[in-house]
Amino acid sequence: MKSRVLIICCMLLQAALLVAIEPPNLHSAIMLDAKFYTEGNSNSGSYDSSNRFQVRKAAVELEGDLDEKIEYSVEFGVSTCTGTGINLKLMDASIMYRLNENFGLGFKQGHVLRGFASSTECTDRLTMEKPLFLPTFATCHPTGIVAEYYHEFGASSSLITEIALMNGANGTLDGEHDYNLGAIYHTPLDGLAFAGSYNLTAANYYDPLTAMSYSEDGYRSLLGINYDNYNISATAEYMMGKGFSNDKTEMIAAYAQAAYAIPINLGQVRYIQPLVLFEYWDKDSATDADSEYSYLNAGLNISIGDHSKLKFNYKMPQQKAAGTPEQESSLIARLQMSF
Repeated sequence: MKSRVLIICCMLLQAALLVAIEPPNLHSAIMLDAKFYTEGNSNSGSYDSSNRFQVRKAAVELEGDLDEKIEYSVEFGVSTCTGTGINLKLMDASIMYRLNENFGLGFKQGHVLRGFASSTECTDRLTMEKPLFLPTFATCHPTGIVAEYYHEFGASSSLITEIALMNGANGTLDGEHDYNLGAIYHTPLDGLAFAGSYNLTAANYYDPLTAMSYSEDGYRSLLGINYDNYNISATAEYMMGKGFSNDKTEMIAAYAQAAYAIPINLGQVRYIQPLVLFEYWDKDSATDADSEYSYLNAGLNISIGDHSKLKFNYKMPQQKAAGTPEQESSLIARLQMSF
């Protein structure tokens, strides 16, 4: 993977020299975590429930224009959302052709337009992490062809739409696919936006007990609302879907989060931002089986200068399916910097 990243960087540099374009813009981000668990099966040997320090993310992004019509970006680094964060990986990459200022068509590996939580970069996220259920509903960094369109309704509102034809959950088109239609509408009311998406999925699921199962007519749908103004940040999204480990499995999930930024302006501390997040997940909504889970998160973000934040999050399981193991509570502290 290291050689793959090096080759990509060399190709971008060679392209810049050949067509005499400006050097790419350089962005970097680092997120360092201290994680502590209590109750349940905490510290029983599982990586996901063991006290530890970790590099949540350390990445560098290059982005720029090959000419006035073609944009590119590539991000590489380490991140625990793509593994344990030990190995250098290509995380995101895209090349987009801009037919005009409103329409773009290209190839990418990265976030697609599946609501607010899925399309927000981790360094820009209000909460520590995405809602727990999101990776089950959709691949975080899929790869495929993307067409996007931006339209303004006067000076006060706009609509972003995107069609994405992506690989399936296992990264192939061998009987798999992930076709997504997404939109975000920014309303005339400053700070208020709505999101919606619908995608068709087919995937191969590998299980050591059943060898393999297949879902060929799955779907996912999402509705969301976001408000960000007057120091208030609030988001709620509702998801439902069918075709997970098999065609018959149905799930519903939702989250709601809210925060208020209190100006401080004391030295490097610009503001403190208390927040709360509630998550709900029914893993088998089509039956009467007990399959409901819920979590309550309380957090605090502290802005340190223009580029750094200190974040704290305490997660408390509220509800679980009968007969399943007790779940862990967790306290995570994060130092985050981006440039």
